[in-house]
Amino acid sequence: MASLLVMWLFIRPGWKAKFSAEGNFSDSLNGGGKLKGTPSPQQWKDFLGRIGVSLGIEPTNAAQPQHHSRPVVKKQKVRETKAFEDDFDFQVDTSKWPIDLYWDGGLVRGRDVAFLVPLGVSTLREVVWELCENNWQMECLTLDRCVVPREKMTTMEQSERDTKVGRVFPSSQFIIHQMPMRDEGLGALRWNDCAEFVEAFRQLLCDWPGRDAQRLATMIALQTDGPGQGHTASQQEVAAVEAIAYPFYFWTFLQYFGRAATIPCPKP
Repeated sequence: MASLLVMWLFIRPGWKAKFSAEGNFSDSLNGGGKLKGTPSPQQWKDFLGRIGVSLGIEPTNAAQPQHHSRPVVKKQKVRETKAFEDDFDFQVDTSKWPIDLYWDGGLVRGRDVAFLVPLGVSTLREVVWELCENNWQMECLTLDRCVVPREKMTTMEQSERDTKVGRVFPSSQFIIHQMPMRDEGLGALRWNDCAEFVEAFRQLLCDWPGRDAQRLATMIALQTDGPGQGHTASQQEVAAVEAIAYPFYFWTFLQYFGRAATIPCPKP
């Protein structure tokens, strides 16, 4: 797993730039355009593993003696990433390896560091958290586009609906580019750090069909005291909304995609 995360850091800037490019973002969610959808977890695992092979680096078989535990460098780099690159129109320049790897604005691995030297635990936790958070946010937007189709909406209505989804997330964006400064959002540990986003989530789900949506429409997690006066929330009200909204969301996601949804997590 750690080696796959190193490979992810290698391609992360290019993939995010590609996915964030104008036109690609919406096309990928709609299953069309240049990206032809988004890769499955198995496709990602295979792709990242093949990048390592293409770079001439393979983790050693665990059954080999200890003195053979260094990476095996092949004489000729093999290029087995073409299928993935063709399917998702994403090119990886392996000639640049080795390179310095950066995370959240800081150097986490110099180009001269041996491949099998692990990244720091704190860095690995943050990388995994960002992956999960991006997955959850993109899944939420994708599901809302399924439940509330955009085809008959005007361009402005589509934008307003996507903005409503964005209010569920602290950054109001669908792709995280740097670690947040504080723990907030639906995955926050403290209830008062998630109350604002629970209310935004409630308002989003109220537009969905079903009895749970109707129940959520009669509730509130955060009340506005007035212009410029802030908000009032109680732990009981937030918990009551969460008790209905979360199962409703996860069950709806299962019905559309046939698998469990990604769960928002507290910032490490």
